[in-house]
Amino acid sequence: MTSPSSSILAGLAMGALTTGALAAPLESPRLEALRQTLSAPGAAAEFWAGVKVRGAPLVESGPDGSALVTFLWRGEANREVELSWPVWTADRRENHLQRLAGGDVWFKTVRLPAGTRLSYQLAADPKRGAPGDRAAYRAGLVAALAPDPLNPHRWETSSVVELPGALPQPWVVPHAVAKGRLATSVFESKTLGNRRDVTIYSPPNAAKATPLVIVFDADRYLSSIPTPTILDNLIAAGAIPPVTAVFVANPTRESRGVELACNPAFADMLANELLPWIRARAPVSDDPSKTVLAGSSFGGLISVCAALRHPERFGAALSQSGSFWWEPNDGKSSPDAAGWVARQVQARDREPVRFYLDAGLLESTGGSESILSTTRKLADVLRAKGYDVRQAEFAGGHDDLAWRGTLSDGLIHLLGDAR
Repeated sequence: MTSPSSSILAGLAMGALTTGALAAPLESPRLEALRQTLSAPGAAAEFWAGVKVRGAPLVESGPDGSALVTFLWRGEANREVELSWPVWTADRRENHLQRLAGGDVWFKTVRLPAGTRLSYQLAADPKRGAPGDRAAYRAGLVAALAPDPLNPHRWETSSVVELPGALPQPWVVPHAVAKGRLATSVFESKTLGNRRDVTIYSPPNAAKATPLVIVFDADRYLSSIPTPTILDNLIAAGAIPPVTAVFVANPTRESRGVELACNPAFADMLANELLPWIRARAPVSDDPSKTVLAGSSFGGLISVCAALRHPERFGAALSQSGSFWWEPNDGKSSPDAAGWVARQVQARDREPVRFYLDAGLLESTGGSESILSTTRKLADVLRAKGYDVRQAEFAGGHDDLAWRGTLSDGLIHLLGDAR
């Protein structure tokens, strides 16, 4: 991926994003050709007419099989246009679109691997609040975010980039198959001193105790990642046996960052309170090898941490883009930069736990402490310890749109033989 050069960034005020004469050619050949002819009558109108036919963003061939993808915005009066997409950047200005001088063309060009699938939104002129008030700016940005009006491809409230070669997602589409049942109850934890919604998916036509999947971030996995539909389809196709799934909600947004951050008290709650609570309400197996913890980001982190803390209860962990950069108490990585979780694995005996770990190729920002890098290192450490681990990588970022496709891969790997 590319970002504005350091010289451009140095000259950017937070609201002054119009480009002057750029010394180097633009990375997008089509944008560079437009820049060379922008002063000609009708050049911009002809460009936008082409965009109307082809849609946005622009996709051009890049080096080594990659693609040059240029996000666009049309407007003369805007002071700022920001891209919100599933790629972390240290400097928010790297997500700003630039404006071709003297025109209504705003753009940002990035280099993406073949087969990339991602969701994104654009925000024009978000409200700022007082200078330096990041919380106010963030609130204004969220309020201004909207789908790309130039891109006809939508998913929920976002626009979609789907490059040639993107892996199919066959399990997310509802089909005429037997459906599982959903029931939501309130679960109260004495260990944590709080209450939360817990939703149980009961599979269709289950004749005996089933494997169990405990999924974190219930709101995500019951909506944008349509896990009940995925389970219905996988079970109907015989890709996995009938399974019971339990979706665990977060009491508050703030509690998520505390509980799912490899919190031992939360892991103890799962093993000693939630699991008996589930078994009193659903016929599930008591075999740890058929009990899976699953989640994404911090949910992937706690899945691995809790399984390692209680292997006598949880014999498998499914992590999607797990936050393995995390260190307790804001500590720093050791010089080997293996990551705190990986160091815990190195320091203890192997446990009877199997793992599925995935991460996106676009989750590489942050260098040795990125999600992609720390996932790779954790997988290497687990293998060296003799664990059963599958590590997968996809062409995308930190994105529900990608996870809704890879969730089935993890479930099939961990439960496909659980019969």
